[in-house]
Amino acid sequence: MTTASTFFWLIGGIIIILCVASSVGWILARRIGNEQQRSVVDNLNQRLQAWWIIVAICSVTFLLGRIATLALFALISFLEAI
Repeated sequence: MTTASTFFWLIGGIIIILCVASSVGWILARRIGNEQQRSVVDNLNQRLQAWWIIVAICSVTFLLGRIATLALFALISFLEAI
C-alpha cells in the first residue's frame, strides 16, 4: 500500500464516520422536544460542523504537499502560542 492510498483510505474512513455522526445528529435534532436536550444536540451538531471543517482543511493541505502541511502546522503552533 502506498502512502497516497493509505491517506485516501484514512480520509475516507473519517468521512464515513462523520457522515454517520452527522446523520445521528440530524435525527436527534428532529426528535428532541425538550429545550435542555435540544441545546445538547445543537452543541453536538456544532462540534460536528467544526470537525467537517477541520477534516476539509487538513485534507486540502495534505493534498497540496509537504510545504502546505508544514505551513498549516506552523500556523497552528503559532496561533496556539499567542
